[in-house]
Amino acid sequence: MRRKVFVLAAAGLVVLALVGVWRLSPRHIARRQIAKGEQYLGRQQYRQAILAFQAALLAEPHSARALRDLGEALLATGSWSDAYSALRQAAELQPEDETIRLALGRLFLTGKQFTNAETEAAHLLKANATNADALQLLAGAEIGAGKYEQARSALERLAAARPGTAEILMDLGLVDLALGDLREAEGNLQRAAERAPKSAKAQWNLVSLYRLKHDPARALAVLRGAAAANPGSAELVLPLADLEWSAGNQGRAEALLQALERSSGATVEARLKTGDFYLAHGEAASARRIYDAVAREAPKSTEAKERQVDWYISQRQLREAAALNMAIVQQNPEDERAAVQRGRILLEQGNAPAAVAVLRRVAAFRPNQVAGHYELSRALAGSGSAGEARAELQECLRLDPGFQPALIALAQTAMSMGDFATAVEVARRAVQQRPDGYEERNELGRAYLGIGKAAAAEQEFELALNVSARPEAESYLALAIAAQGRPEAAEAHFRQALGMGPDASAVAARLYTTYLLSRHEEARALAALEDLTKKQPDNARLEVTLSYVALRMERFARAQQAAEAAVRLSPELAEAHMLRAQAAEGQGQTAAALAAYHEAARLAPRDPRVLTAMGNLYLSMGKAAQAADAYQKALDGDPNFAAALGNLAWVRAQQGKNLDEALGYAQRARELAPNNPSIADTLAWIEHKRGLDRTALPLLEDCVRVAPQQSLYRYHLGVVLIAAGDTGRGRMQLRDSLRGDLPAEDAGEANRLLEASAVGIR
Repeated sequence: MRRKVFVLAAAGLVVLALVGVWRLSPRHIARRQIAKGEQYLGRQQYRQAILAFQAALLAEPHSARALRDLGEALLATGSWSDAYSALRQAAELQPEDETIRLALGRLFLTGKQFTNAETEAAHLLKANATNADALQLLAGAEIGAGKYEQARSALERLAAARPGTAEILMDLGLVDLALGDLREAEGNLQRAAERAPKSAKAQWNLVSLYRLKHDPARALAVLRGAAAANPGSAELVLPLADLEWSAGNQGRAEALLQALERSSGATVEARLKTGDFYLAHGEAASARRIYDAVAREAPKSTEAKERQVDWYISQRQLREAAALNMAIVQQNPEDERAAVQRGRILLEQGNAPAAVAVLRRVAAFRPNQVAGHYELSRALAGSGSAGEARAELQECLRLDPGFQPALIALAQTAMSMGDFATAVEVARRAVQQRPDGYEERNELGRAYLGIGKAAAAEQEFELALNVSARPEAESYLALAIAAQGRPEAAEAHFRQALGMGPDASAVAARLYTTYLLSRHEEARALAALEDLTKKQPDNARLEVTLSYVALRMERFARAQQAAEAAVRLSPELAEAHMLRAQAAEGQGQTAAALAAYHEAARLAPRDPRVLTAMGNLYLSMGKAAQAADAYQKALDGDPNFAAALGNLAWVRAQQGKNLDEALGYAQRARELAPNNPSIADTLAWIEHKRGLDRTALPLLEDCVRVAPQQSLYRYHLGVVLIAAGDTGRGRMQLRDSLRGDLPAEDAGEANRLLEASAVGIR
C-alpha cells in the first residue's frame, strides 16, 4: 500500500512537471495572452488589451495576430504611430492576411491618409470584388478625399453586398447630400430611418435633410414620431425639444424636457444635458435649478459640480466659479476637467497668460486629453498666438479626428491666417459630419469666399440660413452675391441683416463696412456706422468698427473718440486700445499712443498685430532696440507674421550687426507676402548692404513700379543704381525721392550722393 501511494505520488509529480513545462511554452503563453487581450479589446479596455498583446509578443515576437490586435488596440487609444508600426510588421509577416490589410487601411483612413487607405482597399478588392469591409473602407477613403461620385459607386456596390443595411443607406444619403442631390438623399435617408426606427442617428439624418430644405414641419413630424417610438431617449428628446423651441413651441419643448427629467430611466448625464439645453437657450434659471438638484441628489457627482462651474462662467460670476472649481480640485487633484475649467476661468478674467500656463500643464500631464488641447488653443488664440492655437487644434484632431468644435475652430483659425485652402478642406469635413450645422455651413461658405468661389459660397450661406436665420450668414450671403456682380441684391441682404435686432448690428455692420470699403465708399460706411451707434450707444463692437473706418479716412480725432467710447464700454477689449493708439499716433500724440499700445499688449500679450504696431512706433521714435524687442515678441506669438519678420529684418540691417540674420528674416517674410513692396524693399536693401546690387536692382525697380509715390523706394533704387554704375538713372531717382516725404537722414544722404555723383560726371 505504501509503495502504491508512492508510485501515484511520483506519477503526480511527473504530471505536474509536464504541466510546468507545457505552461512555459512560448507559443502557449502567446496564445493565452492574445485570447486575454482580445477579451479586453471586446470590452473596450484598451490599456489592458495593449499590455496583454505586448506580453504575447515577448513570448512570440513574430506573431502576426498579436501584432494585428496590438495595432487595433493602439489605434483605439489614438497612438497612430505605434499602431502603424505594429500593423506594418504584421503585414510584412502575412501580406495576404485580409484582417491585417483591413486594419492597416482603417488606420490610414483615421489618419486622413486617404490615398493609402484606397490602396489597401483596392488590394483587398482585387482578391475579392464583393468584400464588404473593403468596399466600406474604399467608400470612407473616397468621401474623405472629396471624391463623392466614386464614393457613391463604392457604396452602391456595398449596398448590393449587404442589402437593406441602414448604415449603408445613411452613408449613401449623406454622399448624395454632398453632391447636392437632395432628392436622392431624401429617398436613401427615408429608407434608412424606416429600417432603423430606434436609431437616433438615422432619424436625425433625415431631420437634418429637412432642415437643410427649409422644411421645419416635416423635420418636426419625423422627430416627433421617433421620440414617441423611443420614450425616454435623450438622444431623440433633446433634438426634438430644440426643434420645438426654434419653431416657437416653447411649451411643447418644456413638456418634453420635464418628462425626460422625471423619467425613471433618466440617467444623471441625461438630466445634466437637460440643464445644458436650458443654458444654451438662454434659460439660465432653469439650467441652475437642474444642476443644483442633481448636485443635491448625487453629492458625489463631480460632473454636477462642474456643470455648476460652467453655469457660473456663463453668467460671468467668475469669483463663484473659481471658488467652486478650487473645491473640486482640492477634493480630486487629478480631475482633468476641473483643471481645464480653471484655465477657462482665467481666460474669462482676461488673464490669458495664466490661462495658457495652466492649460499647457494640463496638455503636458494628459497629452491624450482632447479637451485640454482644445481649451489651450482658445487661450492661445485669445492671447493673439494664432500659429500655436492652430498647432493645438491639429493635435486635437490627431487624437480625435471627428471632434467637431476643433474642426470648426481650425477652419476659423486657418482663415484668420489667410490659409483659405486648408479652411475649405477642414470645413468640408465638418459639414460631412454634421450636414445641417449652421456653423459648419457658414464656415465652409466663408472659406469658399476666401478662394474666390462665390457661387459655392452663396449656396452654403443659403443652407446655413435654412437651418437658422442669423445676421452673420445673411451678411456673408450679401458679400457672396456682390462678388458675382449683383450689388442691388447684396444691398437688400445687408438691410435684412442689419434689421435682425440689436445683437445683429455689430456683425452685420462690420461686414457691410467691409463691402462698402471694398467699393471705396468710405463716406457711406462712416454715415451708416454713425447712425447705428446713435441707435445703440452701448455697443462696443460698433464703436470699434466706426473707429477703424475713421482711421482709414484719416479722421483721427473721430477715430480716437470712437475707440475711447469702446474702451469705456468694454475695458478688456484689446482691439479698442490698439485703435486708440493708432488714432493718437495719427495726431502726433506719441506718449498717449505708446501707453495705449502697452495696454493692448497687456490684454493680448502675444497678438502680433499689436506688438508689430508698437514696434513701428518705437522705430519712428528712433528706439531701434525697443522696436526689435517688440517685433521679436510678435514672432514668439506667430512665427509666420510677415510684417514683424520684415520689420525685424529692417532693424537688423540698419544696425548692421548680422546681415545674414536680417537676410533670413527678409527672405521668410518675402515667401509669406510675395506681393508686399515694403518687404521687397527691405530684402533689396539688405542685398545692397551685402554688396549684391545686381540682385537688389530688380526688386527695387518692381517696388517703384507698384508704389511710385513712395519716396523711400525711389531713394533706395537711386543708391543701388549708382552703386551698380548707372549714375544717370540713379541721380534721377534720387531727385524724385527728394520731392516726396523722405526722412531727414535719408534726404541728407541723397543730397550728398547727388553732389558726389555730379563731381564724377564733370
